[in-house]
Amino acid sequence: MICEKRSKSRIRAGIFIMVLLCALSFCTFSSGAASSSKKVALNKTSIKMTKGRTEKLRLLNAKGTVEWKSSKKSVAVVSKTGKITGVSAGTAKITAKYKGKTYRCTVKVYNTTRSYLPSVLKQKYTPSKNQEKIILAGSSSMEYWTSAASAFSPYKILNMGIAGTKVCHWEQLYTSLIVKYNPKAVVLYVGTNDIGEGMIRGIGAKTAANTRKLIQKIQKALPDTKIYYVSICPSIKRSDAWDEICICNKTMKAYCADQENLYYIDVASYMLKNGKPNSALYREDHLHLNDKGYKIWNKIIGSKVKKEMKE
Repeated sequence: MICEKRSKSRIRAGIFIMVLLCALSFCTFSSGAASSSKKVALNKTSIKMTKGRTEKLRLLNAKGTVEWKSSKKSVAVVSKTGKITGVSAGTAKITAKYKGKTYRCTVKVYNTTRSYLPSVLKQKYTPSKNQEKIILAGSSSMEYWTSAASAFSPYKILNMGIAGTKVCHWEQLYTSLIVKYNPKAVVLYVGTNDIGEGMIRGIGAKTAANTRKLIQKIQKALPDTKIYYVSICPSIKRSDAWDEICICNKTMKAYCADQENLYYIDVASYMLKNGKPNSALYREDHLHLNDKGYKIWNKIIGSKVKKEMKE
């Protein structure tokens, strides 16, 4: 009887050990399967950019040395860490070699952002799915405003900024990139590229006149939409243009004061220190704002728009 009990105990113990070993084997297999399922691939297989701009390529799940190469260095070059820089207009293939396999990304480089970005924005923001949001429109300062979403929260935004654009370009683009989306509000930053270096006498007044015409066209198409005109900021690179910029800003401020649903937002004065552009707020190119500069935009523009939207 005792022997029989011992035998049953041994059988139960053996069964328990077998079940435990099976469970451990399954866990090990599952872990290995999960690990092997992490596919090695590029984070992007196609890139569109302008000359002088950079993009970062990464070979996901690769552990070890990756060899980067450009098929046409006259168009785009790539560093040892996968950083791509546009050199001139054209197309190049960027390859990443890893453990005997090759991964490819097609890079299309344009001379200017406005050569391709309008079509990209139309594809990215489908009008039927993006109605009644706040649209940011204008030149590079708008395009590079990557922290804007947090500034306008809880309102949703569509950033339609296109580097290199002038007022005349937006007279061609406002229908497809603004009006079709029936926005709650439009935040407009234009004119800086029109004034440029400020070498043409009277360019400030002319830019203001062209900007008024653009705003009037938007107002006619969207009579109930609030429009916020952001004053043109000074820059270190274009310091000679400051007098003409001031003329444009002053003219636009007076114009906005007499218009319904049109608001002037002064950010230019916050970019100055002792009457000159504050170098701490600008990138190395001495033209565009850095993160500190955009923090001011977040506070000033975001607060103004949200306040008026609530009223």
